[in-house]
Amino acid sequence: MSRSGARRFTMVFDHGTLVTPWGGQEAEMAVDTIEARLANLERSSELINTRLGSIELRLNGLDARMDRLDARMDRLDDKMDRQFYWLLGLLVISILLPMAMRYLPAP
Repeated sequence: MSRSGARRFTMVFDHGTLVTPWGGQEAEMAVDTIEARLANLERSSELINTRLGSIELRLNGLDARMDRLDARMDRLDDKMDRQFYWLLGLLVISILLPMAMRYLPAP
């Protein structure tokens, strides 16, 4: 007995059965409930694993979609750069051409 008056015991698992100093049906029931809880925990773990797998697939799909959008944005950016340089060139020509025509001798 311990100081608080409760009887101390040691639980030992022996090939799936719980062995206690007093034995009895309580020990067999405890093993059954532990096995049921472990089975429930394993099912929950498998369910979580399945859900995480589906989330991972969805995230991979989103990642691929973002990569495609990034490539599209790069192409649009290149196109805008080309159009800007064309517009800048036309603007410079439209400013310089009248000035050149004014100072060039007439034929």
